[in-house]
Amino acid sequence: MKDLIKKIWNWIVSIPQDKLLHDYAAALICMFFFAICYRFCPVWLCFVLADIIAIVALVLKELYDFKHQEEGHSFEIADFFWGCFGILKVNIAFLIMFV
Repeated sequence: MKDLIKKIWNWIVSIPQDKLLHDYAAALICMFFFAICYRFCPVWLCFVLADIIAIVALVLKELYDFKHQEEGHSFEIADFFWGCFGILKVNIAFLIMFV
């Protein structure tokens, strides 16, 4: 059991900071817009709108990186997927909360 915990911890520590920032930013955007939508819309629509807005933000960020590579930005599809992972975590947490 200790070996498994150690392997998981080493994997978590080895995640690059850039990927974690995409994860956190997408999660925060999703939570923020979910909270705004929750005041005015049914819950299912809050999930849809918050996810769409967060995904659009991820796509726009990666398009910006693609267009500005000469300024030190780098386009990486992995950044998009890490952001989607952040959105997924928020959705799971909200589903647990509302069920």
